[in-house]
Amino acid sequence: MKIGVSVFLTEQSGEPGAIAQTAEQLGFESLWVAEHLVIPAAYTTYYPRSPDGKVPEFYAHLADPFVALAAAAQATSTIKLGTGVCLLPERDTITTAKAVATLDLYSKGRVILGAGAGWFPEEAAIMGVNFNRRWKHLRESIEALRALWSTDETSYAGEFVTSRGSDSSPSRSRSPTRPFCSARTTPNTPSSGWPSTPTAGVRAT
Repeated sequence: MKIGVSVFLTEQSGEPGAIAQTAEQLGFESLWVAEHLVIPAAYTTYYPRSPDGKVPEFYAHLADPFVALAAAAQATSTIKLGTGVCLLPERDTITTAKAVATLDLYSKGRVILGAGAGWFPEEAAIMGVNFNRRWKHLRESIEALRALWSTDETSYAGEFVTSRGSDSSPSRSRSPTRPFCSARTTPNTPSSGWPSTPTAGVRAT
């Protein structure tokens, strides 16, 4: 069994490199960093993991996962580095492909991209995502990322994601068919993108 540690990094939680180094020394297989790009000031969505149904205040302070994992990569040598999870529909696909591939290069192939569609309708609206179509958006994002990492010149045309005649390097150091981990849902939040266990999901093959 391989066990990883999941962290919600803010300005109060400590330096990512030191946290990753300690996790590596303790024998953890992987370090997973959470993401929320923005938290709405007002919302009606019920959050099932707090007594009052409100999103914890620190969610608005989460560090950018790729910057945090870059710091973690510099301080470690063996621990795998994952996003738990990256909300791909809220991100530009080409920019994300570049960030992941660059991090994978400098970490010597230790990156796992945990991907999710999100559970927060008001956050999705701020980021310009059609919440009801977010799973289709996620699928297209993953397909486009794999295409960008596998060929020198990429063309992808979907409903939400388009990349025509694009060359984005560096490429990932491993096969582009094996970088992903998918989020799962819970009975409390159907089709929400919540992990159903303390892990970040199930690694794709």
